[in-house]
Order: sequence, then C-alpha cells, then structure tokens
Amino acid sequence: MGTGEVARYDSITGRTHKCQITNHRRVSFIIPYKNSDNLFAVGLNRLAAQIYWDGYATKCHVVKRLFEVETENPSGVNKCLNDAKCDAKGRLFTGTVNCDFVTTGVSDRNLYKFANGKLERILANVNLSNGMAWNYKRREYYYVDSGRNDIRRFEYDLKTGRAVNPKVVFHLDLSEFPPNNSGWIVMDGMTIDTSGYLYVVVHGSTKILKICTRKWRIIQRIEIPCSSISSATFGGAQYNELYVTSVDSGNATTSCGEIFRIKGLNARGELNEPINL
Repeated sequence: MGTGEVARYDSITGRTHKCQITNHRRVSFIIPYKNSDNLFAVGLNRLAAQIYWDGYATKCHVVKRLFEVETENPSGVNKCLNDAKCDAKGRLFTGTVNCDFVTTGVSDRNLYKFANGKLERILANVNLSNGMAWNYKRREYYYVDSGRNDIRRFEYDLKTGRAVNPKVVFHLDLSEFPPNNSGWIVMDGMTIDTSGYLYVVVHGSTKILKICTRKWRIIQRIEIPCSSISSATFGGAQYNELYVTSVDSGNATTSCGEIFRIKGLNARGELNEPINL
C-alpha cells in the first residue's frame, strides 16, 4: 500500500509483474474493468481513479478520476479509501479508514457505493472499513468494520443494488488470540466460497477463520506462517486456491510481506466481478 505499486500474479506461469502508478505513493485496491484488459479502478488515498496498464509495463498512470470522498475533514483525521469490491452487476463498494489505521477516537468514516456515475453513502459512523462479500442466494451482503471487530449483514437486492437493514451478526472474541507486539488483533479482508462460508483474515494473528453464515460460528481455523496477514481471495484456474496477502513486518525471520497460496481446502470461490461503469 505504501509504495504506489500494483501487481499481477500469473498462476499459470508463476510470474509476477509490478507497475508504479505515476505521482502516487499509496494504493489500496485494484479492480479490473469489464470488457477491458488494460483498464483498472484503483484507490489512491481519498481518490478512486481509473488507470491504464497493459499488465507488463513498470510504469502506469491515471487516465480518469472517478470520485473523491470526505474532502472536508472536521475531525482532523486524515482519511483514505481502504478495501473495495464489486457486486455481480459491477457496482463498486468501498469505505474509508484513518490513514494511519488508528481505531480509537471518532468513528466518522463511511461505506460507499459507486454506480452509474453516482456516489452513495450506505453506512455512516464506520470505524475502520474493511472486507466485504455477497451471498446472492440468500440476498445478503457482509461487511467488516475492523475497528469494532464486527461483521454486519445487510439485506441486499442485486437488481437495484440496494443494501438495507445492517445488523451485527458476528463479533470477534479476542480471548483465543495471544497478545502481539503491535497490539493489533482485528478482522481484516474476507472472501466467500460457493457454499456460503466466509474466510476472514485476522490481522495480528496467524489465523484465517472459516465462518458459517447461518449459525455465525467459526468452523475452521486456517494457519498462515505470518501474523501480519491482511486479505484473502480465491483464485487459480478452478478458483479452488486461496490467496492470502500479508504486510511486511520488517522482521527477516518471518514470511510476512509475501503472498501465500493455500490448496486442498475442498472449497471454491465465487468469480470476482469486474467493475462496470
């Protein structure tokens, strides 16, 4: 996030390609455009923008500004866009955080939807906006507020993109996690499989939690050799491999800062949708 680079990993060739976004040093998300191999939506501090990248060049640049959020800042907190995903119709959902990822103080961040050129706030008083996923069979949208360590469930209408009636359905019990040097143990990014189970990364631990979305209980704990894991998504040719990102902790004795691939989970992910604007 702190380099202004985006990266592409080819699971067939095993090669990784990186691109530095011109004049930007902070990028939070990247989502491909529908019907384009070269256009991507990215989060750049408070700005969401479109970049052009052929997937190989080491430099890329912004070609269009999409929207900017929370330019007025009465609380004095420097706010940035964080995690983002698209629903099955290509609507973009993203939210804000304190740029320093501090979870104390005023909860004046927000969750947004961007569709048809319009930005709409769908949840206010967010502490630290993070992971999200949809269960279309049950018409539900799930959302992590890391600052509160909660998962909220919305009723979701895919046809209209309307997300209503948010309800806290899961709160992380910190008692099973040993203290760490950073003092941070928070739910971070998450993804969902085709059976409706959530895979929630717990930053500050070495665990990904597999959570049942009917009884809202943990049914599996997946171990990762790093306590600074940040997000997860399914990928690979069959969408049955779980890719997990992590943050470089500066400790040469750990694997943090790498991307991990987990096989053999006997699960498949939903196809990640491109942006459709």
